[in-house]
Amino acid sequence: MRRRTPPGIKAKPAAGRKRRAAIQEQATAHEARQLACSEALSRIGVSVGGLTPEAVIPAPGAEGFELVVEVRFAGPRSGAVSIGLSRGLTRQIGKTMAAVVDLEGRPVSAIEAAKEFGVAITNDLLTVLFGLDVRFRISEVNAGSPRPLRGEVVIAQRFAEGFVALSAEFGL
Repeated sequence: MRRRTPPGIKAKPAAGRKRRAAIQEQATAHEARQLACSEALSRIGVSVGGLTPEAVIPAPGAEGFELVVEVRFAGPRSGAVSIGLSRGLTRQIGKTMAAVVDLEGRPVSAIEAAKEFGVAITNDLLTVLFGLDVRFRISEVNAGSPRPLRGEVVIAQRFAEGFVALSAEFGL
């Protein structure tokens, strides 16, 4: 006999097999995105920063960062990518990019190098998340004091020189 609910109360049906399968599929897709973003982070760390990747780690708190670079973007979806850099990693990126000069012919500072590193990571991350056919425009790049990262994608990667963590927030 089917149990009846009192009048005026709507009871939600139990999640069926299709619903459970859809939830499992979403979790698998999220893990695949996390892995692809982590690989992109390692690839950019090696090619742009001259870093040596070691392992994926849980996202650290703000106390572990020396610098947070925020890269805002616009396109089919707008938002920001925040990249937290540890002390050793910030210095290594500065050393790696010391030979690069800006438009006025001066050497790039460690903070400017970190901003360039952030733009490279953001471009690669957006390509991983949305594909090659989608175009985004970088609107502004800011370097600031450490703060906790939040957003839809939170990844942290340990390198021999330190660690980097990133988050992406959409709809800003």
